[in-house]
Amino acid sequence: MAETLTASGGPKEAGSATPWRIWAPVLGFALMAIPTLITLMRGDWTKETGAHGPIVAAIGAWLIWRKLQGVSPTTERTSIGITLLLAAGLPLYVFGAAYDYVTLQCAGLFFAGVALLYSRYGLKTRGTLAFPLLVLALAAPAPHALIDMATQPLKQLVSGAATSVLSGLGMPVAREGATIFVAQYQLLVEDACSGLNSLQGLITVGLLYAYLTHGSSVLHSTLLTVLTAPVAIVANVVRVALITVTTYFFGEQASEGVFHVGAGLVLFSIALLLILAADRGLRLVLPKGKR
Repeated sequence: MAETLTASGGPKEAGSATPWRIWAPVLGFALMAIPTLITLMRGDWTKETGAHGPIVAAIGAWLIWRKLQGVSPTTERTSIGITLLLAAGLPLYVFGAAYDYVTLQCAGLFFAGVALLYSRYGLKTRGTLAFPLLVLALAAPAPHALIDMATQPLKQLVSGAATSVLSGLGMPVAREGATIFVAQYQLLVEDACSGLNSLQGLITVGLLYAYLTHGSSVLHSTLLTVLTAPVAIVANVVRVALITVTTYFFGEQASEGVFHVGAGLVLFSIALLLILAADRGLRLVLPKGKR
């Protein structure tokens, strides 16, 4: 059989990919990704509950890029695992886009992107890309039905805790459901103050911090990530308490607008400090080999 020659006269590698085999999947993925990003930027990512999405997506993409530095493209044939990812992802994407289920659309895009990465760099990168892909997955909005189901009890918990703290400090506060009464004012704890909106962003921050500082300790990283949930709730209790105190002393106008945004920044700062405190506590209680 005649040997295929390259332009330099040497034999062409059997597994080398032609440009169209490289760029055709990339183009296909781009045609899926662009409409999804437009949908997110016009919808969930514009709301307070999803404002963390672009930041989380950027962190995940940066981690993937960082991990792939120095990794050579593979010459392996497409495996059954990659085929299964596409078989699951494409129907999810089409159904989600057709019926406006953005979570399913993002899931389909995610599976297609993972398939593209593995087809380009090989399944040998599974372990290398596991954490960056987990972070990237957190950029997708949670199902609205799940958010609605979880928000109401969280609002009750946050408003009840804030009322108990302020009542213990001698403030004239009372609560009915998710509504807080202070003096002549009535404050409704909104969905954004339930703690659910900050939980996804804080989990990402906690994961990233645990990965960068304790990547070799699965136990420490897992415990620190699990502790992020109560940290988010405690931080939101502080936020609601601050808004209630401000309303009591300075009126409703003072607690809205700039202060409300400022309270959100205070929340995130408190949450980060609590994550650092939890990390310090774990260092003290975990055995030396598990830190």
